[in-house]
Amino acid sequence: MIELRFLTGSQAGGQWSARHFPVRIGRSPESDLVLWEPGVWDHHAEIGYETGSGFYMIPLSAGAVTVNDHPVESAVLRNGDTLTLGAAVLQFWIAPARQKGFRLRESLLWLAWLGLFAAQICLIRWLR
Repeated sequence: MIELRFLTGSQAGGQWSARHFPVRIGRSPESDLVLWEPGVWDHHAEIGYETGSGFYMIPLSAGAVTVNDHPVESAVLRNGDTLTLGAAVLQFWIAPARQKGFRLRESLLWLAWLGLFAAQICLIRWLR
């Protein structure tokens, strides 16, 4: 999972999370991330994932794409990279892993310990 944080434009201060790849970015309503900033093309860029290489970004049109202020035709992305697509400036982050809740398992474990403790008390009283 990745997060894109909006640094400029109408969505500045917000963020967007991707749950599948590739992620298509552009003005088109068919894009996964729709940006309405000046200079963004209908199908501007794509962020994908390749096992072993990591996350990458490629332009899909003649629109300018820069990573850390360097024009690119293809780039491997790292945490904190600044992506510029037209007038939109985004920051790339690998989303923090979300831990599943363990309340049910913890409750069952505590109940088992309590049951074991109660069984020991009963056994001690019975043996006396």
